[in-house]
Amino acid sequence: MITPNILVKDSRILELDDIVQEVKASEEWEAVKMNILEIGIEKGKEIGIERGLAEGRQQGLQQKLTQLVEKKLNKGLSVAEIAELLEESEETIQMIVEELLIKQGENNL
Repeated sequence: MITPNILVKDSRILELDDIVQEVKASEEWEAVKMNILEIGIEKGKEIGIERGLAEGRQQGLQQKLTQLVEKKLNKGLSVAEIAELLEESEETIQMIVEELLIKQGENNL
């Protein structure tokens, strides 16, 4: 079977096309395709795990920061003092304080 995309009908090209068609029709080609698929799936899993770990670390850092802010608030420190101690911006600390107040309000319901 001649591939319709072949424009030059050179005997060497036609011979190579026959070989390619034969390989594609063989079970070996199916094995190669499956192997490529498996490699792709494995690579996708690796990327997913890396992203998940990075996201988990980020969430852990955020939780730790929130815990520290809560402890400092309970000691009576201001947003500015907490920001200075934890080397964070006042805006970041203020957002955490607001989240804590919302959680506190939900827990009182």
